[in-house]
Amino acid sequence: MWYEILPGMAVMGVCLSIPGIATVFMHRLCHGGKEKRIARYPYEWTLMERDRRLSGVNKHYIPKAGFVGAGQVKPMDEEEEKAASEEKGHECLPEAKEKEKGVVFALLGCVEVFSGGFVGILFLLETKHVIKNILWTAAKDFTVERGQQQIEELISTWDIHESWLHHSEFLEEEELKDSKRYHYRACWGLPTRRKPVSRATASVYFVIVISKFKPDTVPVQVFYRLESSRLIRRPEQCQFREKWLQDIIENKIACIERLASR
Repeated sequence: MWYEILPGMAVMGVCLSIPGIATVFMHRLCHGGKEKRIARYPYEWTLMERDRRLSGVNKHYIPKAGFVGAGQVKPMDEEEEKAASEEKGHECLPEAKEKEKGVVFALLGCVEVFSGGFVGILFLLETKHVIKNILWTAAKDFTVERGQQQIEELISTWDIHESWLHHSEFLEEEELKDSKRYHYRACWGLPTRRKPVSRATASVYFVIVISKFKPDTVPVQVFYRLESSRLIRRPEQCQFREKWLQDIIENKIACIERLASR
């Protein structure tokens, strides 16, 4: 279902976005926090100069030749010359470069830690939804008793609370043109000390199919469905949930109470 894979997709999206964010920050740090902008028209140069004076942000502005004057360089006032000399001195200081490198390495370490944490969370989410199954017997070794025994083995792998009690039984054998089908049922109840007999039960129907066209060394195929649903599931494709049994019993009790109140 979509709500089962949604947490994993969210964590994966965050993990994929972390390297991009780290790259942006490292790029900014490697350039000393300066951002390069290109002025393509005269009014853009004027606007960028105004922004620089008002905001005080240290930025590189690269004018495009042609609008300042052919072969001319825009003269710099005293403030610009002072700022340019400070930038140049700052870029040449080895201490500043070492400091920037230290910040970059620290950021890389943080990215590795966070990435490892998110990968661990994603691994836990994946292992939480691992579908458990058993090795089913080959068609040549199948018997009715063996089929019921393996159904019990499958039920033992389901994550169901120990307060649930059940019993399984063989129903019938069905002969078809291309296969043989063996029908079983597992009936579940939730008895308590006050009510040893459950007010309602929930049944799960199993079908073991033996094909007549496949070799007898091939394992049998197993399907199951809930009594309130026509959806057919396979043990290796869908993990059984305790909530399904709870929903069946709650719906039955609600229906009984509704009929009794009339």
